Amino acid sequence: MANRRSQASVIGALFLIMILMLIVALNLRYVRVIGEIEARARRALEEASSGGGESVEVEVEYTELEEYEPSSVASLEVLRGEPIHTDVEALDERDGVYVVVDSEIISGGGGGGGTEELVSNGDFEHDLDGWSSTGPWTSDTEDGNGIARCTYFGNRRVAELWQEIELGNTPSEATLSFDYYMHASFPPWVRTFQMVVSIVKDGWVVWTTTIDWTSSGGSWRDFSADVTSALTEPGTYTLKFTVYMRAKGKLVVLFITKLDNVSLLVTYPGQPPTITAYVADLNLTLSLDSYYELNCSLLTRLNATALLEVYAYIEEDNSWTLKSKYYAVGGEWFNVTFNEEKVMLHVESDRPFRLELEYLEISALVLGDRVVVWVENSGQRPLELYAIWLRNSSWEYRADRHTILFPYELESVELEVKLTLGSEYEVRVVTARNVYSVVFEP
Repeated sequence: MANRRSQASVIGALFLIMILMLIVALNLRYVRVIGEIEARARRALEEASSGGGESVEVEVEYTELEEYEPSSVASLEVLRGEPIHTDVEALDERDGVYVVVDSEIISGGGGGGGTEELVSNGDFEHDLDGWSSTGPWTSDTEDGNGIARCTYFGNRRVAELWQEIELGNTPSEATLSFDYYMHASFPPWVRTFQMVVSIVKDGWVVWTTTIDWTSSGGSWRDFSADVTSALTEPGTYTLKFTVYMRAKGKLVVLFITKLDNVSLLVTYPGQPPTITAYVADLNLTLSLDSYYELNCSLLTRLNATALLEVYAYIEEDNSWTLKSKYYAVGGEWFNVTFNEEKVMLHVESDRPFRLELEYLEISALVLGDRVVVWVENSGQRPLELYAIWLRNSSWEYRADRHTILFPYELESVELEVKLTLGSEYEVRVVTARNVYSVVFEP
């Protein structure tokens, strides 16, 4: 009996110990859970007070690129030079129709002296007026410019082109210049192909030079020579170009010779050394409404080597300032760029030239008919985007989104509304945690 009681006592004690251990374990679990809840609550409070590390970038786009037809917004004025064709419609398209301005000559003076161009119609813009010829010389055009052309297909021929010139006084300086082109269809069959240039007075050759066709190489070349020693007294002179064409044996060859920009410029004494130049100046003015950025590109060509300068008009100072310079190679197209509404093109060369403008591209950033608001999550955790607002003092637009943006993800809203220059607008971005505001003025 006593043994049974002892066993019951031990079992009761063990059961009591187990109950006590269970109570202690439950208490420890309660303390740990309470600690975690407190830590979570503390983090939630910190995130709520600091925005939870949320970061948003907002951009507003309200411009668009607009292109203009030159004939609707541009005007041209030739200040110096001879206007050949100045209709602005020629600049609307690349169709081979150009604005064309020829140069005019300027020179110093004093003491009764001066300069004089002795050659008439040296650019052959009026066919072969003022010239005489034998052989197959004809007038022609190339890239819109007048030229003289001698074309012969055969075995042997001599062709002459000449002009009589009048010299009023003995010059202190005289310069002969011209552009030439010589080409033969099959070089191995050519025996002779030369152009002899001479100045004749009273039947006597007072100056001459010979140009072989190989110096041209089938391309345009320019020639210039001092012929002062040939013009020693007033009187009538003849400037002559003689082309000798001959193939080998009985073979036949196509011979082509071209001439352009023939000039015999003389300077008379009685003045200090004179600087002579050929120039052309023209104003190009655009009439545009308000814009943010303007870009223009003018396709340009000169038929002689020249310096082209672009000047922009400064309205506040009523002055012109140099913006850019171009060294133009004769016969090559290039783009003249500028971003002002009023510019002046100044072209200068030491020989006559023709300025050609083919196409003017005009584009500007202007106030568009819509607004695009871009929102980027620039933070490190996802955010919930509720809405995007655009408003001013009299109206507002709201676009509901209710979307999740992950880090560096973009969301946009496009609003069909045209803003007003000078007015103030506000963009509001509403997230689950914050409201972001951006104020701007177009």
